[in-house]
Amino acid sequence: MVTESGYFGQPVEKLVDNSNVTIGPSLFESGNAETPPSISNVEGLFQSGDRALTQRIRSIISGAEDFICLSSFIIQDSEIIDEIKRSYSRGVRVYILTSAEVNANDPAEEIEGTVEERKAASQKLLVDLGGRTLIKTGENLHSKFILSDPLTKPRGMLFTANLTVRAITQNLELAVELSKKEVLELYRQFLAGFWVVAARTLSLSSDTGNSLKTAKKYPEFAGKEYTPQEIRWTIGGQCLIKNEVMDAIASARESISLSAWTIDISHPVAKSLTEKASAGVRVTIFTRPHPANVEFINEIVKKGGKVYCHPLLHAKSLIVDGSCGLVMTANVSKLGLDEGFETGVILTPRQVTVLKNIHEEWKKRVKYFSESQVKLMEINRGRLDLENKLTPIAPPEDMKVVDYGKIQADSLESYFKKEWNHDRIEKDYTAIKIRHKAILLPPLLPPGAKKLERPENGNVSVYELQKQKFICIKNQDQLSEGKSLASKLGAQLVLCA
Repeated sequence: MVTESGYFGQPVEKLVDNSNVTIGPSLFESGNAETPPSISNVEGLFQSGDRALTQRIRSIISGAEDFICLSSFIIQDSEIIDEIKRSYSRGVRVYILTSAEVNANDPAEEIEGTVEERKAASQKLLVDLGGRTLIKTGENLHSKFILSDPLTKPRGMLFTANLTVRAITQNLELAVELSKKEVLELYRQFLAGFWVVAARTLSLSSDTGNSLKTAKKYPEFAGKEYTPQEIRWTIGGQCLIKNEVMDAIASARESISLSAWTIDISHPVAKSLTEKASAGVRVTIFTRPHPANVEFINEIVKKGGKVYCHPLLHAKSLIVDGSCGLVMTANVSKLGLDEGFETGVILTPRQVTVLKNIHEEWKKRVKYFSESQVKLMEINRGRLDLENKLTPIAPPEDMKVVDYGKIQADSLESYFKKEWNHDRIEKDYTAIKIRHKAILLPPLLPPGAKKLERPENGNVSVYELQKQKFICIKNQDQLSEGKSLASKLGAQLVLCA
């Protein structure tokens, strides 16, 4: 055929069937609807999702008679702040550890809001509670708990959530009520954080709005080294949470189920998890679909692990072989398990059973689940590509057409045979079947070439341009003769227009 430009060309097509192409590790959309938790306040274990957790924290505060110890990376829940004000009005002393003021400029994604909003929230906390509480701050004060009258009528709770409305009502979070012994041990950690880790005192006077004043009474702290029996912590070189987690993973024979906001692939815990998955242990991971986790997710899925992701999954927990468990505030990172200020609580057998049920419920609430290998024809939902920075990819179409327009044939022979160089077809897995089409153009005699008078050439003509010879034929019938002469003269075979 002759194209609109006057050149010869003929249509060519290639049908590519991707049905059996295997797609590598990906996170697939679950299609799960937003549903509230159905398991909460069972055996002292709470989930976020409504205000029940807030109400329990408020209950602990309102029941205090002597003093309260509160530790939270950030505090923005107005109901809790108001309850603290009321406790102060009753004569209850309140001591707070936080990192909000220190980390107001830190763009850590665990804290919602812009930098400006976090600064404003930090200032508001000081204005609201200044003159009523003693607030101390320091870097990496990440543990989250509330203790009431630890020396007389101990009550307390450890929670993975920051004390913000969004964290408590929207995130996937956990909280566990503490026994009397756990409260006493956690009180020791609070004192260490209060006196050793915290760098600044921020008891802002509410009447002036800008001056610091020192509280008259402080919790007592002997400063003695102590190893807890009931809880685990990360503080001052004591990496007891890390040791507990590593030992538990090492003991796993059948299954491991872990949840964390961040999992650093270079951390020993992450390496132990991938090794267990490679050894055939059933490893289940709950985390968020985020670039900080993509390397670990990709690796654990390749090793046979299963990953479930939710953008707001912030709970940190561990179950091994269905018989031992831990709820903790630490992420799987150096800052959480080696250097930070974190707390973990070992669960009772009944609490482990509850946590197992919670993990199963999460599978019905997460937004993504992993698959290591899936045939393209089996994909009917969107996915995030783990090997391409979590790039969103829509489900494949059944059929699509890709038109390449005009393309140059590799040779005159391939032009007549309608042979298309398949290397030119880009890999495309956006459809199960793809019809590639183009107009194939032959090699043509270049403009300016001069014809050489050679009677012995038979039916074909010889041209030359810049010392390059061309054998020019008019149709496919002359192809054999042209190829023979082109080979003899070292010439290029072209079509005469």
